[in-house]
Amino acid sequence: MRTAIVVAAGDPPGPLLDQQTADVVVAVDGGVGALRAAGIVPTMVVGDMDSSDDADRAWAQDAGARLVRHPVDKDQTDLELALQAAVDAGVEHLVVFGVDGGRDDHVLGNWAAVCGVVDATVEVRAPAATSHVVRESIRFEDTQPGDLVSVIPWGGVALGVTTSGLKWPLDGADLSPFAALGVSNECLGGPASVSLDDGVAIVVRPISPE
Repeated sequence: MRTAIVVAAGDPPGPLLDQQTADVVVAVDGGVGALRAAGIVPTMVVGDMDSSDDADRAWAQDAGARLVRHPVDKDQTDLELALQAAVDAGVEHLVVFGVDGGRDDHVLGNWAAVCGVVDATVEVRAPAATSHVVRESIRFEDTQPGDLVSVIPWGGVALGVTTSGLKWPLDGADLSPFAALGVSNECLGGPASVSLDDGVAIVVRPISPE
């Protein structure tokens, strides 16, 4: 499976980026700074270039990155454009960093962008959680008893949600985006899964502090 790392300009991912490897690495405008700090050369830098530092862009270009500049006046966000550029490069799985942080409207727009990807699977990594955009099903093999899993509908009702390996099971439940029924379920240990018949859900695995 061809994968891409996509680094947006939200909260810095810090050590999460260390030793990350992928077939394609995309910096979303100011996200190029986080990649430079991690010593990871992007394949491309995508955006209107209003939040990236000149020195960071020069470093990326000197190292062989392609600069994909878009106008400031546009109908898509930089993250939407970067995700599409990654999909156009033929990847099947996207690992996205820097989604959260800063203005609430930016954060909500970023989640809308990652949930809008239909031609690749998407996971979002942050220091406090790893989240997966699920349209059909996902299975985790590495859970421990008490690990948390939340199922958050996005964009409408998630229909026919069924879980296994969780303390409070769901069997064909319809989850409303205006209720919190799917928040903070607990793993029993061993494999766990979430599936849905229709809609989109964000499946969140919070990371417990050490």
